[in-house]
Amino acid sequence: MAKTICLDFDGVCNTYDGWKGENDLFTPRPGLAEFLLSLKSNGFTVVIHSTRPAEKIREWLQKFGVAGVDQVTHRKPPAICYLDDRAVLFSGSFEDVLPTILDFRAHWEKELPVLGAKWEL
Repeated sequence: MAKTICLDFDGVCNTYDGWKGENDLFTPRPGLAEFLLSLKSNGFTVVIHSTRPAEKIREWLQKFGVAGVDQVTHRKPPAICYLDDRAVLFSGSFEDVLPTILDFRAHWEKELPVLGAKWEL
């Protein structure tokens, strides 16, 4: 596997705080440009993945002068890791990860009420 890092677009690369429509791509998250350049200088291939059209994201990158992205895609290619605002790290135990899933909120959803789902293994 190549030294590839995949970043989700909404909620990671931008200041996404909930869907506002297909044309609202928000502004870059502070530190994004420096982070991407640091990855590049450390030899990583940088891929942004999103359900949004790749061309819109490429235009957004150009508009805000964000460099260091090798590819924009709607697929998650093989990578060393994925940086995503909706990810839960699986450590090998379903029992340990279940509470994390039940209480999960993306960083931009922290104000939302807990859904109250109760599950048992």
